[in-house]
Amino acid sequence: MKKQIKIGLLLLILGMLFIPILQICFSFSNEKPLQGSFELSPKPNTITISDWLNGKYQEEYTNYFDAYIGFRPTLVRIFNQIQYSFFKKTNAKDVQIGKDNYLFEGGYIRDYMGYSFIGENKITEKVKRIQNIQNELKKDSINLIIVFAPGKASYFPEFFPSQYDTTTKTLSNYLCYVKKCEELDVDFIDINSSFIQYKKKSKHPLFPKGGIHWGELGVALAFDSITKYIEQKRSINIPDFDFSTIEYPDNLLKSDRDISDAMNLFFEYKYYKMPKPYYIFKDTIDTEKPKLLIIGDSYGYGLTNSVLMNKLFSNTEFWYYNREIKPNRKNHSSKVEDINVKKELKKFDVVLLLSTETNLFKFDFEFTDSYNNIIKK
Repeated sequence: MKKQIKIGLLLLILGMLFIPILQICFSFSNEKPLQGSFELSPKPNTITISDWLNGKYQEEYTNYFDAYIGFRPTLVRIFNQIQYSFFKKTNAKDVQIGKDNYLFEGGYIRDYMGYSFIGENKITEKVKRIQNIQNELKKDSINLIIVFAPGKASYFPEFFPSQYDTTTKTLSNYLCYVKKCEELDVDFIDINSSFIQYKKKSKHPLFPKGGIHWGELGVALAFDSITKYIEQKRSINIPDFDFSTIEYPDNLLKSDRDISDAMNLFFEYKYYKMPKPYYIFKDTIDTEKPKLLIIGDSYGYGLTNSVLMNKLFSNTEFWYYNREIKPNRKNHSSKVEDINVKKELKKFDVVLLLSTETNLFKFDFEFTDSYNNIIKK
């Protein structure tokens, strides 16, 4: 009897070992794919004698087999769940778990605390270069405006991981940029500060618990600030919109769970609902829709993907990190390095140079260089 039990256990173990192989061959179970930015090792296409003898082919095939082994996504999610639930750890790149399981990207915290400060002299130089371009573009009735997008660290410092003592924070890139823009009388919009003030007087959250970008209500508030500022600078009327009606859908937008999705947990991350504004567009008589260009980081997607964009502006484009042109131009290059920036800017009425706090250490994304045709080597 004992021998039969041992044989049965052995067969069970062997069978379990072969299940991943069967999954590769027959895909009898549909698995939820892993989320986030990563690359899986490709399958080696060719084999040569030299690659076989030096072990290169075997190594490449092993990496491919490991990447596509059956039930790998499920096993990865189980491992990540154990790390998260029992040790408050995550394998997602630069993601930090704060109090009450609020999720942050480390770069936002580092700028808030002043760890990534590049120095006042360097920031002064950058602002002066932008100011020179602002003044030049004004001669062609083009408004270049710096936009400080909100940051989750500035909005939720009370939920930082316990190792950060916010009472010891020093001067940050964000605070220094705002200070220099004020001193040099440079046109700018500080949406980050507006979010902090809104938080003090409203119950509606502008940032999700498991995401790093602003929610839909935050985008609406940003458009409200941007349009009012442009109206003042250009002495025009942009179409008005009302967003006072707010509801809380059961499901989150993908952008409201971008960090928690990248953690690839086995169980769904516990989030709170996010506010969704409903828009009422008012009479457009005697209004203008300026031609708008946004140059900046991923927060630009929050604006360009909103239904408000085409209602308030025309001929819009987004130059992602001043590198890729969105949307892609038909029969033209979609890279900023291939175009005459100074000439292209004249096609727009307003240019927003936008960055959130985590990217200010590399602001202005070489915009002033590309405008002045300075080639980086």
